[in-house]
Amino acid sequence: MNYQSVKSNKILFIGDSWVTNLFLNEKEGPESTIHRYWINNGYTPYFLGAPSRDTQTIIDIWIRYINCLSENDLLVIFLPLFGRTRLPNKNYGNFLNGDIPRFNNYFSGTNSYNSNENFLEIWDNQFNHEYFKDKLQTQELINGSDASILNYTEIVESLYKITPCKKIVHCWDYKKFHSDVIIYREEMTELIGDWGTRDDGHWCDEMNMKFMNFLKTYFKNDKII
Repeated sequence: MNYQSVKSNKILFIGDSWVTNLFLNEKEGPESTIHRYWINNGYTPYFLGAPSRDTQTIIDIWIRYINCLSENDLLVIFLPLFGRTRLPNKNYGNFLNGDIPRFNNYFSGTNSYNSNENFLEIWDNQFNHEYFKDKLQTQELINGSDASILNYTEIVESLYKITPCKKIVHCWDYKKFHSDVIIYREEMTELIGDWGTRDDGHWCDEMNMKFMNFLKTYFKNDKII
């Protein structure tokens, strides 16, 4: 991949349904409210989210894009519950995102796996997500263990240090352990002064825009670390 041709002044949103939720009431694209918000502020936005995506996959995607980020760019990471699991896709689906490099969608989040739409490696579409959720209960316990959370925290903090642009890491779950870089739910609520949600627990449209305004101020005052 030729990363030298990637344009500067971009903002990447990497995460789970908290990224796709930004477009719940309108189609993602150049005319969407949040897309236009960042264009008007001098950045081309890219939204790399998928429902029920697990922490490891989010970290994987972050690592893939580090070398196409410059000091002029911005990065927003949404982290979910640490206990989530993932399933290996049979068809990877190349995703091309404008001026940033394409990536292969190797995994599906277990809770959102749809056997009518997607085939898995090994099992094809024999089972639905409820089957896998039952089978992966032990893995959920392992992924959500203190050891796993502390391990993920150290990895995130290391990635934060080597990512060459301004960035923010937000976990929408409640804080269990201290982190110098991860902003948890209760901390973000205090910073923004609100945590407005829809019935499904995701941020409402008003809260999404409050977060965008918060990011604008945060990145303006933040230094590259």
